Amino acid sequence: MLARTRLTQIVAQVLVLALVLGLLPAPAQAALPSPSSVPAAPPDLPSSASVPAVLLVAVAIADGAPCAVVIAVATPSDPINYHRARWLDPRVGRFTRMDPFAGDEEDPRTLHRYLYGGNDPANMVDPSGEDFLGTFTSLAVFTTIATIAVLSYQSVVGQGVRGAKHISDNGIRFIARHEGFRSRLYNDAATPPNATIGYGHLVHYGPINGTEAAEFRAGISRARAEHLLRGDAADAEEIVAEFVTVPLKQNEFDALVSFTFNIGTGLNGFRGSTLLRRLNNGDYVSVPGEMMRWVFAGGRQLPGLVNRRRDEGQLFSRGIY
Repeated sequence: MLARTRLTQIVAQVLVLALVLGLLPAPAQAALPSPSSVPAAPPDLPSSASVPAVLLVAVAIADGAPCAVVIAVATPSDPINYHRARWLDPRVGRFTRMDPFAGDEEDPRTLHRYLYGGNDPANMVDPSGEDFLGTFTSLAVFTTIATIAVLSYQSVVGQGVRGAKHISDNGIRFIARHEGFRSRLYNDAATPPNATIGYGHLVHYGPINGTEAAEFRAGISRARAEHLLRGDAADAEEIVAEFVTVPLKQNEFDALVSFTFNIGTGLNGFRGSTLLRRLNNGDYVSVPGEMMRWVFAGGRQLPGLVNRRRDEGQLFSRGIY
């Protein structure tokens, strides 16, 4: 019995690997849904619930051949999963809406209309959001659900997987919020100060001296400031992408671009930092603490920099924008 169970596990793992490599077909009745076919989260869910980008897939046997069966759709950034008819919160093992099926009095498990899989997720699945199954009607499930594979629409590289190389729109907004908008020229907090405008755009080194371009002397709009910010962030983005040698999630990459944008890209900034050396050694955990070392300007600790480093650390480690 133990030998057969072990053999089943090995075969299941081989089938999942074949599935991930695209070697197994999906039956017509279990066609993989596209992102546009998945409805937005219903009104009674938190606004953070987003359109899913990841499929939860089980290996099964159909007509004697292995194939893929879509069990649910999940997001890498949000815990709520879509099960066709209803949304599931796996943190509590409950659906967010009542099952339209009233239940069968001869099967007490069906009378609780918020449970997933009859409160037996190890042996039951609920791919439709309306009824749980031990086996599928048209498919003989390989054992129960032998192995669950997570597939991404973006070749297994999505928001929750390390591989980001470009700053996101959320990352740009994060920088803009911390830089603050100034339509007129101002001197930044560096020593000596530098002429700056918009969302922290460096006009030139050294204080304002009247030689600035007429555009800047007259003041700029928010739209122009955002255009300048994206150009400035591109420089920091390029440096982070080039000098960080370990893979980064999107939130990690965005946090490092914000950090680099603020402290500078050179050897006296990001490229020469202990943070970069430790991160490239795989020490992701040390990054927030290393960021907190960069809170001084002109020999003084600035509350604004303390707040920014704290937020950049939380963005890096927890994905909080």
